[in-house]
Amino acid sequence: MISLFDGSLVVALHNVEPPVPQEWSEMMAGVRAIPLKELKVLVFTDGGGPDAIMRGELTDYTAGQHPKIAVLSESLKVRGILTAISWFNRNIKQFAPTTPQNAFDFLSLGREDAKRLVRTSLTASEGLAEGVPQTLLTVSRIVESGAA
Repeated sequence: MISLFDGSLVVALHNVEPPVPQEWSEMMAGVRAIPLKELKVLVFTDGGGPDAIMRGELTDYTAGQHPKIAVLSESLKVRGILTAISWFNRNIKQFAPTTPQNAFDFLSLGREDAKRLVRTSLTASEGLAEGVPQTLLTVSRIVESGAA
């Protein structure tokens, strides 16, 4: 997992593997630096996501707050993870990678900001051992075509 920070927005990049504890800790350190009322999260994942301990840490930290979390994925495994998180945060939603504009609208991201974030995410995800997430590649093609 790679985490990027852009003001109050956190971008998390996953392949099919869950984050290792160090990656999760680094992301949570960045999350804690953002006021909860401003925090927004955009996730690109091919199936990887936080385990139960990591989800508990996120839930404990947000305790009653409901930051918006948009997850771009087609994975059924991810759907299960989101269901568990949604018990504590009603503002987490899964979006199809083929309709990224819905996720960007949910987070109130403008077209140019979304395009910039996708490009930055592509460059950063080259550092993932498993390679660039397919979800991100799909979103990138749509964004670059002007369809989102």
